[in-house]
Amino acid sequence: DELGPPSFEADSTFRQLAAPLGGGLPESPILVRYEVQNGDDSDREGAVFPLPPAASGITLGHLRSHFPVPGRFHFRFKAPSPDGSFGGMVWADLMADVDSVPIFRGEICLKALSIPDDADPMPVLQPISNGALAAAAAAAAASGSPIGTPPQRYRRPNPARFAGADGFADGQPVHVASAPAVFEPAARSSFAEPGSPAPGQRASPEASPPPSPPARPPDDLMEMEFGGRSPAQAAAAAFAPAATASGAPAPRAPSPPKPPPVVLDREKLKREREERAIQQVRDAAARQQEQLEKDEKLRADKVKSSNDIGTQLDEWAKTPDGQSFKDIKVLISTMHTALWPDSGWKELSLSELLEGPAAVKKWYRKAILVVHPDKQTEAPPDQQVRADRIFQALNEAFKISDDK
Repeated sequence: DELGPPSFEADSTFRQLAAPLGGGLPESPILVRYEVQNGDDSDREGAVFPLPPAASGITLGHLRSHFPVPGRFHFRFKAPSPDGSFGGMVWADLMADVDSVPIFRGEICLKALSIPDDADPMPVLQPISNGALAAAAAAAAASGSPIGTPPQRYRRPNPARFAGADGFADGQPVHVASAPAVFEPAARSSFAEPGSPAPGQRASPEASPPPSPPARPPDDLMEMEFGGRSPAQAAAAAFAPAATASGAPAPRAPSPPKPPPVVLDREKLKREREERAIQQVRDAAARQQEQLEKDEKLRADKVKSSNDIGTQLDEWAKTPDGQSFKDIKVLISTMHTALWPDSGWKELSLSELLEGPAAVKKWYRKAILVVHPDKQTEAPPDQQVRADRIFQALNEAFKISDDK
């Protein structure tokens, strides 16, 4: 608890020591569910096999040796998330054969990705011996640093970290193939090799060259599509400037000059804005005046039409004395004589209206829909006058019939 969570070395050593002492490791085979992602159609279906227990615990190497499908594979395991997020599970990639395989709900669930036979071999990572681990623990306890500081690792800098999208850094081209090797340990531990460079220090050219690093598996399965390089490295190599015949990088073409900034005239912009506002007011006033003239002309035309056809509509709607409206059944049966041509109303015989009040009410509603004023707003003045007069006569006659 004082030193924090155990490191990979401490966890591996604990498994080696706990096996002969009965440290709670499984004694019966555990069920392994797997799926080969890029294999044959039959392999893509989920399959199961029992994995026998191992004295040192279930590790990636132990599972790889018992995997039933021949060939080389990269495994991705389903592991429970610490805080229950992401649906309670995450996918974990194990790189070393000594890594412990996660168990999810009492089983091992994995996805296998087939690796071509001509791909780089997988690196073999060995755990630290018990004596070196004990010495590291003692040194860490004395210095107050946590146990499990990872050893130095040989790596080649990623040019994508130092170069921009165009392959240049600080105006100079960056070549992927010529990036120097760098030793960059995360922290100096008690088991570091004597004479190794300090953190962040570049290896001296006079010093003996470091041993060739083992072939590294791709950090991501997508790197296989770029020949072992990451997408960022492949992009940096693609956009790097071509070299000349002498080996020197080709000079970068000068960028075109930027256009001069546009200087705006505040007084001109203000004047144009005021002119637009004045023009909008004038246009609105012109539209209003045009609508008033149109309404006035429509009223005059309707008055003229009412005078021309008023006598005809009165004879149709009212009794001979002109004091009351005719019966509703008479008006509906003779409405075709008062309507305009192509009104859509068909002549109705009086016998159909004598069937009862329900028939009268049905045909009254149909007649009202034909002559309703809301449907005549775009009609000629003569048609609007006829619709208004017929609509008024039908309503008054139906009220009298309903009261009776």
